[in-house]
Amino acid sequence: MNKDQYYVELASKWLKGTITEEEKVILSAWYQQEQDEEVHIPKEFAISEEELEKRMFLTIKKRIDEVEEEDLKRYPFFTWRKIAASIALICCLSGLLWYSVNKTFTKEDHYASILPGGNKAILQLSNGQQLNLDSIKAGSVVLDGGLQITKTTEGEIVYSLQNQVAEGQAPIFNTISTPKGGEFQVVLSDGSKIWLNAATTIQYPITFAEDYREVNVIHGEAYFEINKAIKNNKPIPFYVKSSTQQIAVLGTKFNVNAYSSNVTQTTLIEGSVEIRNTQTLGSRLLIPGEQSLVQKGSDIIDVKAVSADQYTAWKDGLFYFESADLNEVLAQFSRWYDIEVEIPTQIKKYEFMGKFPRSTSLKTALLVLKSSGVAFELENRKLIIKTD
Repeated sequence: MNKDQYYVELASKWLKGTITEEEKVILSAWYQQEQDEEVHIPKEFAISEEELEKRMFLTIKKRIDEVEEEDLKRYPFFTWRKIAASIALICCLSGLLWYSVNKTFTKEDHYASILPGGNKAILQLSNGQQLNLDSIKAGSVVLDGGLQITKTTEGEIVYSLQNQVAEGQAPIFNTISTPKGGEFQVVLSDGSKIWLNAATTIQYPITFAEDYREVNVIHGEAYFEINKAIKNNKPIPFYVKSSTQQIAVLGTKFNVNAYSSNVTQTTLIEGSVEIRNTQTLGSRLLIPGEQSLVQKGSDIIDVKAVSADQYTAWKDGLFYFESADLNEVLAQFSRWYDIEVEIPTQIKKYEFMGKFPRSTSLKTALLVLKSSGVAFELENRKLIIKTD
């Protein structure tokens, strides 16, 4: 029996009333992973199972209607097998997803009380004053060293020149930190944009020198879109530093992961960057779709081709796992849901594939673990992984 037939059989068992609780979770997780678009069922999505079934039916019917005749000629078996599976599942999936989201953890309601992260950050000004950015209203303005800092309705902060900065003035720095369960976006004074993932700290000057721009990733993960700047017909370089490396940029998009103080991972999306090992001063150029790894104490800059989407999906509000192991999944859950994780030193290997919204509650996200056979329990905000 192939994989598709197995899941259709599970759907049939649901209709017959012979499906087990574990099989319900497996079928639910598969359905969400197999969709072309992420499936998220918030409470307000449907007020009843009947309404949910109606919405799901219309969605699947639309997908069937969009199948082109040429595709049917080229891949008749594959295409219609998918459609047949969808039709078989539509009879039960409204109840299935309703069950998965609302009934799986009824005996442990504290799972539902742990919500996903959101826009949270602390901004430290040049005078040491700290501002809780998630409590500041949109449109609020703060002045620091001749710069105006504005919080927009989109929940980001934007730096703009208010008064002319004196020539030769020493750089004035701000530091922004997101907690576990937080994320934020900053637009620097040169128009460059930075997205901060959970548990991230970066430092930057509120205005840049005329011929030099630099940002320091102290800890965590950040996505950069660097704005090109020109002086005397020459581009002004932009540098991003971490504990193990320096990135030289002219204008590009890339992701830097420096959660570990010993390793920095850089994934290039667009443009070109030079990775320089700050210990050995060795360097490598990256092209889009490549990722570098610089480890403390090593003189090697490892470079490999990757599917960049999985390393930047967090910026677009998604968890994206592609052959991820249990430690990676739990590390992301720990940072985003602000939970502690306890995992045994000896545990069998798991591999996770698929993507789903980071707006998902912890209760629903844990179906990913449950569907793969990972045993766990939650004590307050500590997720304890059980041995086999």
